[in-house]
Amino acid sequence: MQPKKRKYDQLSKSDTEISGTKVILFPGGAIKSNQTIIDLLKHIKPYVIHFLDSSAMLKLWIQILIPQIEDFKAELSLQIQEESLAEIRAIESEVATYLDHIYKYYAVRGKLVAKFAKYPHVHDYKQSIFELDEKMFMTARLIALELRNHYTSVHDILIKNLEKIKKPRSDHTISMY
Repeated sequence: MQPKKRKYDQLSKSDTEISGTKVILFPGGAIKSNQTIIDLLKHIKPYVIHFLDSSAMLKLWIQILIPQIEDFKAELSLQIQEESLAEIRAIESEVATYLDHIYKYYAVRGKLVAKFAKYPHVHDYKQSIFELDEKMFMTARLIALELRNHYTSVHDILIKNLEKIKKPRSDHTISMY
């Protein structure tokens, strides 16, 4: 079945009418994104993604090294492995929320800018955009500090328990029998 063909007269009439969504311009021009925050987030986001990738690899590595359940000789090392794994999981879930903060910032800011475009006479919208930018700057700073702390915590857990994580079966248990 072929689509209907329009007559030339119908096309020429519709060309003179303007249709579509209204575009509202700001009195002082468009409100641009806060470049300082964009630059800061561009620096932080790769570290968040790297941390998530690294923690996924660490979790897999520790899970592979966990001995079979029948082997009760390595019970202490098994507890250390499980606690390390649980700590890495908790940190990973917290770091994953950092990406949500970034997404929500852009979504909320976009809505505020759209409201300000619709109601340019309400100065509270403009002020709320500035306040949101300031809040995101502080949040990005806290994310960077927390990310540093999480990297340090995971490193500390691994260094302190590396031998028990790598070799859950100790040589001392064999000599006891």
